[in-house]
Amino acid sequence: MVCIYCGCETRVLNSRPKARNPSVWRRRGCEVCVAQFTTLERPDYTAALLVESCAEHKLQPFMRDKLFLSIYKSLGHRPDSLNSSTALTETVIGRLLHNKLASKGYLLTEDLAKVSYETLRRFDPLAATTYKAYHQKALKMF
Repeated sequence: MVCIYCGCETRVLNSRPKARNPSVWRRRGCEVCVAQFTTLERPDYTAALLVESCAEHKLQPFMRDKLFLSIYKSLGHRPDSLNSSTALTETVIGRLLHNKLASKGYLLTEDLAKVSYETLRRFDPLAATTYKAYHQKALKMF
């Protein structure tokens, strides 16, 4: 990796795997300007997973940011909505990766919505209700 300040090569000074999600925290140091900075490496789910809409049978790349935004909108009433949304997004992704279809490289929109709704329901029932209102089509069974 190159330095974010001068563009020269860096070396890893410290590295720690994250306990709850598949990512690695690294402290890097530049060999030229001696600057230090932190990176967070995580899998690129956009390239690894496709989401299939059962109603339209269309495949789209999984977008972590899209999931995050839908959870964030649902938690808008909370003062800690940003931090909570980040943590809940990682929780939902972790639960989705244990899905049998995820091991084959795709997920169903309905499964994505169901896992998100259930995770939110356990964390904040009001947020779950808000989420359900935005995703009625995918949550028709609830």
